Amino acid sequence: MHVLATRPGGYAAGDGVVDLAQSPADVVFLSSADTDLKLLADALEQMPPAFPSMRLASLLMLRSNASVDLYFDSVLERAKLVVIALIGGASYWPYGIERLVERARDGLVQLVVVPGDDAVDPELGRLSTASEEDCFRVSRYLREGGPANARALLEFLNARFLGGAQLPSAARPLPRVAIYHPEEPVCDLARWQREWREGAPVAALLFYRAHLQAGNLRAFDGLIEVMIAQGLNPLPISAASLKETVCRAAVEELLQRAGVELILNTTGFAIAAMEGGDRAGALGLDRPIFQAILSGGNAEDWRAQPNGLGPSDLAMSVVLPEIDGRIITRAVSFKGLSRRSERAELDVVEYQIEPERAAFVAELARRWAVLARTPASQRRVALVLSNYPARDGRLGNGVGLDTPASTISILQAMRDAGYAVRNIPADGTALMAALTANVTNELELNDVRPAQQSLALHDYRSFLQTLPPALIEAVERRWGTPERDPRVRGDRIVIAGIRCGDTFVGIQPARGYEVDV
Repeated sequence: MHVLATRPGGYAAGDGVVDLAQSPADVVFLSSADTDLKLLADALEQMPPAFPSMRLASLLMLRSNASVDLYFDSVLERAKLVVIALIGGASYWPYGIERLVERARDGLVQLVVVPGDDAVDPELGRLSTASEEDCFRVSRYLREGGPANARALLEFLNARFLGGAQLPSAARPLPRVAIYHPEEPVCDLARWQREWREGAPVAALLFYRAHLQAGNLRAFDGLIEVMIAQGLNPLPISAASLKETVCRAAVEELLQRAGVELILNTTGFAIAAMEGGDRAGALGLDRPIFQAILSGGNAEDWRAQPNGLGPSDLAMSVVLPEIDGRIITRAVSFKGLSRRSERAELDVVEYQIEPERAAFVAELARRWAVLARTPASQRRVALVLSNYPARDGRLGNGVGLDTPASTISILQAMRDAGYAVRNIPADGTALMAALTANVTNELELNDVRPAQQSLALHDYRSFLQTLPPALIEAVERRWGTPERDPRVRGDRIVIAGIRCGDTFVGIQPARGYEVDV
């Protein structure tokens, strides 16, 4: 067993022991949501000096039983009140819950356990020593959020459980869906329309209302800036959850009213998956939706990991959003240290933007907007089929899929939609015959095959030099320098594929590009 160092925005994994290095306090608040912790840390620092002592901690740092035991010995055993906000129910933190419930039954601590989201979980109420009404009130302060509700929550805990002053008023609601502006957190559409540039594409930026509630907005302010710099008219919208029918309808109404042409989405999960796979309820089906990833980890861990994003980020921000047909882009923000709250003994974490990556996503979105405004007949499209291992027998390989037949159907649909598609092969068999009659990436056969498609070598060199150095190195490691590349014939480099009018059906180059860039 070893002690793990904690880093803001990181996760505690494995069997190591995490020492949060906190001292005992009257009240301990635990949550896996950094937004909750930031909000309460801000509120705690505004309370009078005589206010009961309080510690805030992330459940993400207390995953192992040994870490829980250490935190019990150093902090929890001397607490008078413990409040836990759990996402995923009691099974998310079973060992810690078990120990606290046992201690609460012995009358040694008051325990309040509430959902960390808008879910209704009666089991958590049964685990609490507080009444159902008190648990509900704590939950509403957290879920409505904002500085006023955070301060009211602290006053309520003091008054209700620690013998403090008069009870505060009930939680003040924040709209489930709201338009956000950096100078006016909740505003109307006209506020943005006055700043928009005439003729520029309108792009919505969707994010969770929890960020607005916690004041965790620096990353979104940065995204708004790069969107404007790329020639987009931004429409930032905070929403409680796109899985809620009412919220989704309100967002869709705003998209229609503002004439939104594309969406940058930072929320996780999927919509279609919540409706039995029926995409009829998925948001913005007539608009491209780009998934801009807000990583739940920190940038240092991301750069150190050969696989980049961790399992949680991949599941919530890549795998599930793809069910809705979203276009996955890049991680544009990571959690980082904002400041140290000495009163809560907590490193306050918030999302921090990666400007270069955010600019890439904004530019990509703008290019899609330009493409959408281009008549179909003038768009140049390539369909790229997989081919690995690099043998012709694997061309278009897909378990349970008829890729050649699907390709023909796509080409026919594009032709009917007005794209410049001509000379479509009769069927999947004819398509494969046409592809394998020319060069493919089965290199040993290419000397005897014609090269119908090629690119000037000097153009290829120019394209190659625009890639990041690590990727150039990977390409040359796989193929050699342009002068020694086996695909080069004379002053041209051959490209595997065929043309159907202005539409190209190509073959993915052989593997060798797996590299961290």
